[in-house]
Amino acid sequence: MAQLLNSVVGHQEKIQFLLQAHQRGQLPHAFLFTGPAGVGKKTTALGLAQVLLCEKKTGCGLCGSCLRVTQFVMAKKKDSQGTEALLLIEPEKNQIKIDQAHQVLEFLQLKAFNTVRVIIINDADRFNPQAGNALLKVLEEPPENTFFFLIAPSPTQVLLTLRSRCQNVRFSPLSLEQMKARSQAPEWALRASLGSFERLEQLTDPDELELRESAKAWLQDWVSEPQGYLKSVHRDLVRDRQVARRLARHLSWLLRDTVYLKIGAWRKVLNVDQQSFLQDLAEKMPFEPLVQAGEKCLNLVQQIDQNRDAALVFEQFWIETRPCDNLHS
Repeated sequence: MAQLLNSVVGHQEKIQFLLQAHQRGQLPHAFLFTGPAGVGKKTTALGLAQVLLCEKKTGCGLCGSCLRVTQFVMAKKKDSQGTEALLLIEPEKNQIKIDQAHQVLEFLQLKAFNTVRVIIINDADRFNPQAGNALLKVLEEPPENTFFFLIAPSPTQVLLTLRSRCQNVRFSPLSLEQMKARSQAPEWALRASLGSFERLEQLTDPDELELRESAKAWLQDWVSEPQGYLKSVHRDLVRDRQVARRLARHLSWLLRDTVYLKIGAWRKVLNVDQQSFLQDLAEKMPFEPLVQAGEKCLNLVQQIDQNRDAALVFEQFWIETRPCDNLHS
């Protein structure tokens, strides 16, 4: 892992374009890397930082500067924020605050052995306005040999005043083949990860696997028991808002897969290990109500995020989407 860019999965055309710009001395001073979480934006930024700081200007992986960057990445210490020439900013309590903006400015004023400075700001969509405004001048007119890499899900989620000063580079989800080349996770998890290693890690967590089974039990009761939503096992499950959001996601995927199975589009099914369950659900649910339930399920997370009572949200979904008179037709 000495050369960090070698650990990036996919995105090779973008990386080569950026490296060529660096070799020509034409690399812009500020980037905004956007795209889904877990597809390699941060790893690419760290790899480019290693190249920029390299004593040979190549990211050799062997010089002192390269090794310090590698050691920082490998250490993963929460109290470590970089090296003498690299600063990594992460949100604190879900925000990037004014103190962190001041930390960037102070970092740029310090003397260092390396004449190049690199600042990586992860989750740049979480800047509060005051912190963002504090960095406007340095983003527009940075010190010589200073490079910024801001990372966010999409440009529109970043303060306009910040994103207008950066060159946007869009990172797409990884392909299923690229995921398989790097991970030996189950086929269903690789499909359901939608090209994100972060989501793949979440899906294969034991707690998440248990929640997936709970989602199946929820749907089994949904099609067979008109008032099954009153069961304590279902109501207790959604007391935690984050668990409720994750449950809604699993329900949405299972309903989606059942629709695809019903129309014969097996290649689009994510939960490929649940064919028997999906087939049983498809036989019990008429097509139109199934599609409508899948569409309404997509709104569950939004309603939960609006601070509505999760138990009531799921109860309403159960009552409105379950076609009691048409089941098994």
